[in-house]
Amino acid sequence: MITKLISERIVPLVLAVSLSVGANVASAAGSASKPSPNATRLIEMAKAKASEDLKDPDSALFRNVALHRGAKATNISYICGEMNAKNGFGGYIGYKPFIATVMPERAEIIGIIKFTDEITLGIYDSMKPTSCVN
Repeated sequence: MITKLISERIVPLVLAVSLSVGANVASAAGSASKPSPNATRLIEMAKAKASEDLKDPDSALFRNVALHRGAKATNISYICGEMNAKNGFGGYIGYKPFIATVMPERAEIIGIIKFTDEITLGIYDSMKPTSCVN
């Protein structure tokens, strides 16, 4: 009786859940290579926010910028990347990381942190594994 229950009910359920999880992972991997229009819009908003207080906002260069989904329960996601900009002497300072906290459903940037010195770069190193990895 238990064997029949396992073969008729539990095995198909486990198989269905496994296929569902696999499809979600594949879907997430596919979306990482081609961001949705909403993700693209959020990324552009984060870039604008990151560069708005620079002496020369138009000089900002970005790389490795991506949207990372947070926990579904919080509806909060993160946009992580690196920004390079000109200093007061007109020279580029080198790429520095930034993290923007976003609410995708409302297309809203909640806050942004730019890591520009040794102290904040140390904080970034401790934060990155929890918010900026797929």
